[in-house]
This record gives sequence, C-alpha cells and structure tokens, in this order.
Amino acid sequence: MNLTQYVGVVMEMKDWMIFSSSLKDMEIDFIIEPHIRFEGQAGEQATMFFYDPSGNALEFKALKILRTDFLRQNDNYYRIQSLF
Repeated sequence: MNLTQYVGVVMEMKDWMIFSSSLKDMEIDFIIEPHIRFEGQAGEQATMFFYDPSGNALEFKALKILRTDFLRQNDNYYRIQSLF
C-alpha cells in the first residue's frame, strides 16, 4: 500500500457519514476503514481511503471544524459542498 500519492476530497461531516455508510453497505475494499481521528481534539476528522477502479488511491475526509487554511496548504484536496 503506497499512499504517498492520492487525491483527497473534503466533505461536510453529515455527508461523509452517509457516504461512508453507503460504501460499507456496498462492501467496498477499504485501504483504511472509515473512522474518526483525533476525536474530541481540535483536529477531529473523519477519514477513509480506498482505490477507484483505475487503481488511484482516494481519501474522503470531513473536518469537524472546517479549516480553510488546511485546504489552502493541501493542494491535493478538493472540497465538495454537499452530495446528499
């Protein structure tokens, strides 16, 4: 597993929860299972990794408190307003 190159998507927390639940129901083969990191801390975030059909590693994450400075400093992340 090489996660040095990947594309990241930042979602709203409620959308991440719905999306991760849908992926689990579809029995997606996760590289890193959906989970909450740094729970109760300033950097609390939800994250999961999986490969797309072409073999590209994808990370979907949600920040409890969306930090725009994080998005500016991490060029490989894209923000999605709302999916659901």
